[in-house]
Amino acid sequence: MRKKILIINAAVWMGGDVSMFILGLSFFDPQEYEFHVVSVPHGKIYQHLSALPNAKITTMELGGTENLEDNRVSALRRAFTILFAILRIVTIVRKEKVDIIYALDRTVSTSLSYFVSLLTGCPLVLSAHISHYLHISPLMRRIVKHAVRITVPSNDTRSEFLPFVKSPQRVVTVFNALNIDRYDLSISGTSVRSELHIDPAVPVVLLAARLSPFKGQDDLIRAAAIIHTQHPAVRFLLAGAENAGYDAVLEQMIADYHLEGVVKLIGYRNDLPQVLAACTILAMPSHGESFGLVALEAMAMARPVVASRAGGISEFLIDGQMGILIEPRDHKALAQAILDLVNDPVRAREMGRRGRQQVEAGFTVQTYGPAIVASLNAVIEECRATPRGRARASLI
Repeated sequence: MRKKILIINAAVWMGGDVSMFILGLSFFDPQEYEFHVVSVPHGKIYQHLSALPNAKITTMELGGTENLEDNRVSALRRAFTILFAILRIVTIVRKEKVDIIYALDRTVSTSLSYFVSLLTGCPLVLSAHISHYLHISPLMRRIVKHAVRITVPSNDTRSEFLPFVKSPQRVVTVFNALNIDRYDLSISGTSVRSELHIDPAVPVVLLAARLSPFKGQDDLIRAAAIIHTQHPAVRFLLAGAENAGYDAVLEQMIADYHLEGVVKLIGYRNDLPQVLAACTILAMPSHGESFGLVALEAMAMARPVVASRAGGISEFLIDGQMGILIEPRDHKALAQAILDLVNDPVRAREMGRRGRQQVEAGFTVQTYGPAIVASLNAVIEECRATPRGRARASLI
């Protein structure tokens, strides 16, 4: 009998956490595993989940607030939508004899998974990619304590979760990884530079992340003002989707520092390997990262990285070998690190070469996929071997 996994998705926009979640799902053998997916009937995530060969899809509204239409719905209507969804999903779990619930720690999906687990006794496995909610949300702390297993992308993130779980064995580190074939070093950045009217010989610094104060775009603009006085040829690209008007804040900063034409906001890009091929250095001045997937992508494209020494990035990027690590919120150190690499292209290329080797050695899907499968399978096997079957007990 195939092992059955329930996935609840209320999200619509893709991020690094969702990309890794879906990548892990693609490694489950359709002959051995069956996914029961409950999802909102729209968005890229829904499209990806629907494409899984071993997925049975049930569509329904789940009361999430990640899109504009849901935000217009009254609180009372949302509550009824969530309650109705929980009851329907409980029926699916019981009818299909689902083995485990596998949830991403994003949107209302996490809460729905928790309440369904409570009502059915079906064990909850949490794929966790952030940790700040542990300090601000009593509900999320309950969910974390309830989960029989939590997979996290770095040991730094694991250390954040340990005080909130029943036993340390429940929190398992599975480093993020890439499909290395997508990051072909023969990819040319010529078309991207041509599109953005950047000369082939000009050094380009890229920051690719959603537009948010947490991601440090403002720090890079301040650093660009310093760099421009010493190396006026350098250009800076900020790639990321618009976010509640923060793009206007950044555009005003660019104007205030007289960097029009030097710093460009280029919006969301779905051709990141090509954009990375067009850049010279990747900057990641985030205030914190549970892992830092974009840095790994830059390394895969043999580009050096200048990043904040925050979160999990130092677990795969060795300072001075594959890039330069600086303290968060230090735009002067950011400027100096970028200048050091721009002024020493031989060193920058060598860092890029080492970064590519690092990705190939231990951060590809060939290691990630089987680790996710093994982690979930261990819970299912333990659950099936327990006399109380799917009751939530001390499985690990």
